[in-house]
Amino acid sequence: PTIEANTTPVEGTANGRIVADASIPYLGIGVLDEPVVVEVKDGFITSITGGRQAEVLKKDLASHNDPNCYNIAELGVGLNPQCRMCGIMLEDEGVIGTAHIGIGTSITLGGITKAPIHYDLLMWNPRIEVDGKVIIDGDKVLV
Repeated sequence: PTIEANTTPVEGTANGRIVADASIPYLGIGVLDEPVVVEVKDGFITSITGGRQAEVLKKDLASHNDPNCYNIAELGVGLNPQCRMCGIMLEDEGVIGTAHIGIGTSITLGGITKAPIHYDLLMWNPRIEVDGKVIIDGDKVLV
C-alpha cells in the first residue's frame, strides 16, 4: 500500500524547476527513461522539456485547453520502504526516497483549483526545505 505525506501549496506562489527523474504514472508514461524538466512561474508550468515522455505530457496538457492543467497542486513525499517504482500511481508515490509534484486539480487535496486532470511528477532523492530547515533528505525524514 502507498504511504505518503502530502500538502497543497499556496497556489500561485511556486517558482523554480522540477526535474522528474523517477516516474509519471499516467498517460502510459510510467517509469521515466530520461528526466522530464518542468519550469514553473507563479504557480504554473511555463515549459516542459525532455525526450519522448516529456512530449507525451506536453501534448496531453495542451489537449485539455484549460490553463488550470498547468497548476502546481501538490507536494508529496513517499514514506513506504516496501513500495517499488513500477509506473503505477499508488505504488510509485509511496516509494521512500521520492517526492512528487502534483499538477492540475487541487480541490480534492484542499486547494482551490479545479482542472480536468491531476498528474504526479516523481523524483528520486529529494531534499526538501521549509523555512530554511531541511525536513527530507533523500530517504531520511528529519522532523
